[in-house]
Amino acid sequence: MAEKWIIGIDLGGTSTKLAFVNEAGDILHRWEIPTVTANEGEAILPNIAKSIEDELARVKREKKDITGIGLGVPGPVDMEAGVIYETVNIGWAQHYPAAGTLQKWTGLKVVMIMMQTLRHSVKCGRVPGKVPGKWSSLRLAPVSAAASLQAATSSTV
Repeated sequence: MAEKWIIGIDLGGTSTKLAFVNEAGDILHRWEIPTVTANEGEAILPNIAKSIEDELARVKREKKDITGIGLGVPGPVDMEAGVIYETVNIGWAQHYPAAGTLQKWTGLKVVMIMMQTLRHSVKCGRVPGKVPGKWSSLRLAPVSAAASLQAATSSTV
């Protein structure tokens, strides 16, 4: 049986950074795609979903090997509802249902967190996982995924 992976995503205004990580928070594979914000960001989530499919094929893994997605976004969120209240740099309307929409595109469970909250939590030692080197968003994305999914899983058990 293959080791289960988590997908960490840092959604930014110019680029989206993605990573496959194991459940311990180790980065196994990472890549980046442009964030296309035209037309109120309508292509953002379909592009992310396509990118995930492409990278899974590249590393010879399948969706069944993925526990879920931790999505870090640039704005305040309602984690329970999967809604981002407002974004200033990616074009989405207020109260955009990002988690549910990405889940529909990928077929994977999605937990969303505000990246600024994550950065503060990691610096204060409140989030488990490995964050080597600088506090860059690319390195925080896997921690976001692992921590968010672990929290969601433990609260529903």
